[in-house]
Amino acid sequence: MATVTVGELCNAIEDTLGQATTLQRSQSYDELTEGLHDFPVLQVYPASGNTDAKGQADRRTFRGGVRTGYYVFHADYHACPRSEIGENMDAVVDGIDAMEAILLAQDTKPYLGHEAIKSFHYDWEYVNFEYAGQKTVGVRFRIGVWIF
Repeated sequence: MATVTVGELCNAIEDTLGQATTLQRSQSYDELTEGLHDFPVLQVYPASGNTDAKGQADRRTFRGGVRTGYYVFHADYHACPRSEIGENMDAVVDGIDAMEAILLAQDTKPYLGHEAIKSFHYDWEYVNFEYAGQKTVGVRFRIGVWIF
């Protein structure tokens, strides 16, 4: 498995997705604030991970095992404070379109701005967030990356 830290991967994803045209601000795991003030805002942080402990991945040549890692990151797109549903959903859909444009453009390496990422996938879902006592609407992108 490539020598890489979770923090490096998180920062690379935030740097890449932070280029979305709709964003006012983006934050990586170590930049998260106690409240949200500028909308839309993107927050990227690690959610889970695992490693092939035995190195029995399908990437073997001449009996050489390759240890693989799979990590999931959340990219929470807070579109706006919850208020009027029609306006809120308009902001949410604009955010989905902007974020997907960046994700779909990731068709050559380095994926998501980091050489260690060999492949990735994502999904998203609409979310009514409650963050630091504030209700916002937005989308949670779950981004899974494979490194080896």
